[in-house]
Amino acid sequence: MSELYDPREWEDDDQTPTRAVWHDAQPDTRQRGPQNPGRPPAPRGGYRIRSDETWARARDAYLAGETAEEVAFRFDLTLGSLRHRARQEGWRRADQDDPEWGYRSARGASLLEPGEGRVDDRWGHIGDDEGYAELAERALFQLRRAMAQGRGGAAASWMRVHDRLTARAELEEAREARKATQAAEAARLVAERAAAEVRAATAARAEANHALIRDLGTAARQSASVAPGDAVARAALDAELDRLSRASDALDAAAISHVSDGSHAVSEQEGDP
Repeated sequence: MSELYDPREWEDDDQTPTRAVWHDAQPDTRQRGPQNPGRPPAPRGGYRIRSDETWARARDAYLAGETAEEVAFRFDLTLGSLRHRARQEGWRRADQDDPEWGYRSARGASLLEPGEGRVDDRWGHIGDDEGYAELAERALFQLRRAMAQGRGGAAASWMRVHDRLTARAELEEAREARKATQAAEAARLVAERAAAEVRAATAARAEANHALIRDLGTAARQSASVAPGDAVARAALDAELDRLSRASDALDAAAISHVSDGSHAVSEQEGDP
């Protein structure tokens, strides 16, 4: 090691040392660059001390489901310090134990006891029955949250998600309305077809009744013209009357059919005690 000069041994005050003096060296803390006495000094960077209560609240919010960026913004923490403390103290989500059956976390009810309903706290489980409209409401909630926290990029992303979900919800609503219209039209056609069948059956019964009445009139006229001792004519007349009786019974049975509502006079008489 080369020999260093001691300033106390200098005999000439004008002598300028040509080598470094290690014991007289001090760090240069002067502000470099042009000096401006009229401006206040620039703020220094460094650590920001936060109380234990602040860190405890940040930990609870992080474990409750908020992202690291949201927690850092809420409690005025640097993202690196937050992640470092979460890793050192073991309160990251990856460090937590697996929940047991029936455990209800602060983010919602992903595991439920039988018979329990789901919790919708805007962070919880998304049910299978939720449509695009419900998902759009969730996206709108996240959009407002991001705007309140001053996170413009996240707010823009949530706005795009909300717009797309709203468009999907409108398409789904139009599809459901079209299905309802088609179902109503099909029901109307079925009702009209049933009414037409009832009208056709009623007309057929009326025509059969008219034919029966005509045949009865003919039989009555023939009965008046049969001689008292003419057995052959009497037998033919009795056979015709028997046929008309069976036809009348068939008409009464047809009146109570699968298209009848049970309001026929015959059915009402049979139902009376």
